[in-house]
Amino acid sequence: MTAKDVILINPKNPTSPLQIASSIQSTFLTLPQADYNSTSGLSNLRPAYVVFIKDGKLYKTDLNTTTPTPVQFSNETQVAVSCEDGSSGSGVLTSFPDYVPTSSVIFYSAKSGNTCTNKAVTVAMDINSAPINLGTKEVLAPYMNSDSGRIAGFIVRDGSNYGYVNTQFNNFVSLGSVVDEVSVINGSRKSLLIAVDGAIKRFDYSTKQLSSSIITYPDNNSTIGISDNSDYYWSAPELNSQGASTGKTTINKLTDTATPQLSTLFTSNQPFMTLLDLTNTKLVLSDPTGYSTLNKTGGSLSALNIPANAVTLGANNERVFYLSINVTDQSQSTFGSILSNNTSNIEHKNTGLISLYGAAISLYDSLSIDRYVVVKYADDRLTMAKGTVSMISGTTGQSLNTLGSLPDVGYDLADADTFRFGATSLCKTTTMKCDAFYYNDQSNSLVRVTNLVQ
Repeated sequence: MTAKDVILINPKNPTSPLQIASSIQSTFLTLPQADYNSTSGLSNLRPAYVVFIKDGKLYKTDLNTTTPTPVQFSNETQVAVSCEDGSSGSGVLTSFPDYVPTSSVIFYSAKSGNTCTNKAVTVAMDINSAPINLGTKEVLAPYMNSDSGRIAGFIVRDGSNYGYVNTQFNNFVSLGSVVDEVSVINGSRKSLLIAVDGAIKRFDYSTKQLSSSIITYPDNNSTIGISDNSDYYWSAPELNSQGASTGKTTINKLTDTATPQLSTLFTSNQPFMTLLDLTNTKLVLSDPTGYSTLNKTGGSLSALNIPANAVTLGANNERVFYLSINVTDQSQSTFGSILSNNTSNIEHKNTGLISLYGAAISLYDSLSIDRYVVVKYADDRLTMAKGTVSMISGTTGQSLNTLGSLPDVGYDLADADTFRFGATSLCKTTTMKCDAFYYNDQSNSLVRVTNLVQ
């Protein structure tokens, strides 16, 4: 499996991968499909299509067919890999996926004389369909249909104006003007938060209305948003009555309603504070003094006994997961978890993270991770060679089952993507070669599909 080949893994016969294309111009893009419930959001996320570029054309492969076969879609023939004018055209496809895969929109650059133009296609297109020329539109993010969970259109910037368009990028409706910067910083199943020239406003999916400024912040500070049901939380600098920064940090809560209300949950004298994760009842924060939690109703901080050099990896109910990495010797790393009340700390020594499993990832859902895939390093190895791969429960933090042992190969880099498509890659950085591994729920084992790394 090289960067120039597209290889698919058949879950029913994972040891016999299917090569569907070779000598392609770029890496390929896998598009998902999923089930949707208005209460619980997305679930059963699974692969639907593989899309790639070859000879300037776009090809899609339906993974739900008996024999997946590449089919050209759109009449595009000039997909760009590089552009003489230095503009975009890296040969990388990007997408905002819809859980109905034929509605997923794919973005790319195409040659037009000596320059590149930005275009878009939908997976539903056939070989006779003309791509959408985006012109001067800069796509910021999709917005949703709050009832169906489907993409309803896109927030775009067009010159000095920003607004929204439909799924075909037509019927631009201006929401206002922008002097410097506009970006979508967060979203829920009801709305988006849009930052415009130092102010945050709320875009309602149902009414298509933009609220007045909810909060303003200095240009040299960033705002971090995390969605949780119908509320938003973010870390932002405290401002005085003149709108200037006081040097303190505030944690604020925003009600996700047509008339959003902002309330301050906590004010810190620390120069910065970062919001990392949410449990069912608490916010997980870090500042120069370490990790802590804050009740979603406000109050004071409570210490959380996570090592200072650790990075958090999400939460399930009240359990927060982390990875403490030993930079000089990764095999001495620790994978651990702790409840948000600072009890039941469970650590797996000499263990590193390979991937996540069973997490339904949507555009604007904040969902719990079901399981983690980890490797326990062999005693005499500094890489993952001969390591033992197992699953860790997202609920208890305890080991669930062993998937098997890795071969005597010096893998030292894991694919950051999840197992939600059934496969992951383990790589050797000195050669930049990777092997595909497949996990099957029924067999409860990890299968090495390719043997490129020695």
